[in-house]
Amino acid sequence: QKNELFGETLSSGDLAINSVNEAEMETAAAKLTRDAFLTLVSNHPSIVSCENLIPKDNGFLSGEYTSSTERKEIFLSWFRKESIKVMPRPGTLLLDITVEHRDPRSASIIANTILEVALDEARKSRGDESTTMIDELVQDYKELATRLSISRTRLSVYDDAKKLRQEILEGRSDVSLLKGRYKSKHPSMIAATSKVAQLEILLREEIEAIRVSPSEKDYWDSNLSENEGSH
Repeated sequence: QKNELFGETLSSGDLAINSVNEAEMETAAAKLTRDAFLTLVSNHPSIVSCENLIPKDNGFLSGEYTSSTERKEIFLSWFRKESIKVMPRPGTLLLDITVEHRDPRSASIIANTILEVALDEARKSRGDESTTMIDELVQDYKELATRLSISRTRLSVYDDAKKLRQEILEGRSDVSLLKGRYKSKHPSMIAATSKVAQLEILLREEIEAIRVSPSEKDYWDSNLSENEGSH
């Protein structure tokens, strides 16, 4: 079944992704520029409702004021002018979709719609099992993205503490340098050591605030319990 969107599809029960090779990605890219596919893109609700779809004179023309045929012809002309490119990424099984448009939001809508229609057509061309596999991979990606976002949020909680710690290290270095020049009662030494002491108090307060913060409380409580048990 060579006419399917992403090349040959294996029989039901096999994983369709195993049949895709790098050469077939060029075929897949070409199919995303063909009449039948662009008709689907032209009729997609995101394209029809796009307010700034077609550059006209000094403004834009909304997609809903053009027919499906007119929109499809416009997409074909954009491919010919390379305002839209669908290219295989060398050495991978990936396609890059690039859209150049005077309105950045419209460019994003067009690229995302091409991707969405391509994925829909790919799912239709494969068996239920491989469709489930694709959905699971998408879900895994979403879960990974969520965990990454949570991790970034948790890391940002420590930004002030990291800054204070760096300032303390720099302050201690200054104290060490001053020791070679002044005695402990010298105003410069007193100011330097006082600054470090104040920073250390601020750091302790910051760590305590982190310890009881909603995102970190469980982590700190469990680690403190482990440390107490090890003594």
